[in-house]
Amino acid sequence: MDLKIHWKHLLWLPINGAVAFLAPAALLGILGIGLGAYYIPVFVISTAVAIYYVKSSNYILRHQLKSGWALGIIFGIFIGLIFLSFASVSNPDLYREFSRPGAAPAIIKSIILGVAIAVLVTVLPFMIAWRSFGENTQGVLRKSLVTVAAIAAVAAVTFLYSLGLPGSLPGTDPSGHGDLQANFMKTMLAGVPTLISGSPLAAPISNVFLQLSESAARPDNQQLDSAEQSPTTSSGGIN
Repeated sequence: MDLKIHWKHLLWLPINGAVAFLAPAALLGILGIGLGAYYIPVFVISTAVAIYYVKSSNYILRHQLKSGWALGIIFGIFIGLIFLSFASVSNPDLYREFSRPGAAPAIIKSIILGVAIAVLVTVLPFMIAWRSFGENTQGVLRKSLVTVAAIAAVAAVTFLYSLGLPGSLPGTDPSGHGDLQANFMKTMLAGVPTLISGSPLAAPISNVFLQLSESAARPDNQQLDSAEQSPTTSSGGIN
């Protein structure tokens, strides 16, 4: 079976992976930027990389946005509600905190950060993989192989992002317990709606819910916007 590979697109994958790793490692680790401000540079970085990729590769984004958008939104909200449900177990007052007037800044930060992470670790590697292997692909077997390649690409970039988060590895955080597996599993799960639907709109929705759930996941957090005082969370979000 001849599966044509478009190398000019595939070469973007290691670039995407390097940016995904260096963004949290450099900003949170080396520069020591607080989580309260992390969402700004990571949003700028992910947006800049995405725009440059779309323009330099002549990618017609509007065609991809039309494909599977309804299914993507449904799956994105479904996975997102799962995140909130688990968070409400540890913090029964979660929904009350969301409704208070002072929660707006933290909610906005979570939305921006969720979109930024989703674009960087899910949407970009997904698009790169499909353009590298999937364009003009015919046949069930070929499409299945392309789907596997897309999943592998998203998993690889998600792993690199998780690895770049300070405290991901055992012995690198004060408790002595690394959260690499939790980082990877949560962020990968948030990317599943895009992998299922093929819509770039899906992962940002579920990632926003993930960041919202982590912003008030702990019962001792009386305010959502107290994140600046917390060192880190399992997915690099605002906690």
